[in-house]
Amino acid sequence: YGGNFGFDLAECHLGSTPARFQDLRVNRAQQITEGGALDNLVLRGTVEWEGDISIVTRLGALPMAIRGVKLTGTLVIECVGLMSRPPFVQGVRVFFVNPPSLDLEFQGRGSSVLELRSIKRQVLEVLARQVSNKLVVPNRMGVQLDKDADYFRVLKPRPKGILMLSVTRAESLLAMDHVSQKSDPYVIVRCGAECHRSPTVHCSLNPTFNFQVRLPIASVRHQRVQIEFWDADYAKSDDFLGLLDLPVEDLLAATEYSGEAWFELASEDMVAGGRGRALLAAVWCPLLLNAPAPQQSAPAPAAAGISGLAADAGWGFAGV
Repeated sequence: YGGNFGFDLAECHLGSTPARFQDLRVNRAQQITEGGALDNLVLRGTVEWEGDISIVTRLGALPMAIRGVKLTGTLVIECVGLMSRPPFVQGVRVFFVNPPSLDLEFQGRGSSVLELRSIKRQVLEVLARQVSNKLVVPNRMGVQLDKDADYFRVLKPRPKGILMLSVTRAESLLAMDHVSQKSDPYVIVRCGAECHRSPTVHCSLNPTFNFQVRLPIASVRHQRVQIEFWDADYAKSDDFLGLLDLPVEDLLAATEYSGEAWFELASEDMVAGGRGRALLAAVWCPLLLNAPAPQQSAPAPAAAGISGLAADAGWGFAGV
């Protein structure tokens, strides 16, 4: 126990309900490394777990319990480096390409407090961050089975590339301050385990953010970018303004010719319309091993930082 918060370890367990896998697909993929290509076997499927868990806690004298958890997401299991001799693979790694969805069921006298929307969201964000730090790309869990295999190729593969994303500006956002008829918007960009928050733009429904992030991408086809728009409040919890949830592949297709595109914001239930729109710019920089340096007099400011990060690893960039 620590302070006024504690767990009753005698009443804590993860339940007996196993996870269910659906839409399981198997394919072979090639992983390009500096030492050559690895042939991998990839298993991808939807995992659903509705656990009958029991985690009993106390906040002071107030008893609270988590009696159920629901987790849904696309889990990837990769058998890395197929071999013709035992153990037949160099290693195995497990991960989610996108953060899984999580929900909790609370019980006890303190459950009404935890079920409050803002508090429950904070609890779920902490739990989701812990899952992401272990199991969402670029993070992975795995085991090296062949002692002669390269640890980093098996368990720490390089990303396919870097998505250079800019949330340029937004228009016609919702007004959450009923006195000024304005909002104080900011954005949160999530992709895999990456999470970035912009500075707040005060008193504006048409803010200019020019907020730039660099996102490592493990799978252009399967990975998604989520951009949340919030109104900053100081006396109460922040207000939700809108959401963009875009596959990386679709984002790159929409911005391919002009370099930028407008997107309609949606509600938390993914219903678009009535919440304004946002202008996004995107550039794809694939990571290539031992690629020749681009023929230009000086690197672009946005690309220079990435090139510096990758130099020691022997990575090069195409399309910068």
